[in-house]
Amino acid sequence: MVAVGVLLAIYAIMSIATYLVYWHDKRKAEEVARLGLVGFAAGRRRVAERKMHTLELLGGWPGGLVAQRKLWHKVHSLKYQIPYWFVVGLHVGAGWWIVVGGHGPAFDHAVRAALGFAVSLAGN
Repeated sequence: MVAVGVLLAIYAIMSIATYLVYWHDKRKAEEVARLGLVGFAAGRRRVAERKMHTLELLGGWPGGLVAQRKLWHKVHSLKYQIPYWFVVGLHVGAGWWIVVGGHGPAFDHAVRAALGFAVSLAGN
């Protein structure tokens, strides 16, 4: 039971951190738009998407989801949403694995489908 508490604490801390990073990036995006910056000058002011996805992968995906809905940030970027939902799928799949205590045919099928989807994305 202690492990569940630790896991929930990690999710909470990482979600708060991820929400704050989304908030920071949203403010920087508004600043870039206001100043009319483009290209390298605009990108230097923003948070790298890779960093945001890393925070989500480390357990901050619920905070990312809340930030997307509350701040209306990154919701229209398909380039951002595909990796985001892949991370969510990994967490949900891992949770299912832990709760079910193993895997069965349905889980094997879901894993194969997810891996096939990831490979197809990597090929593009």
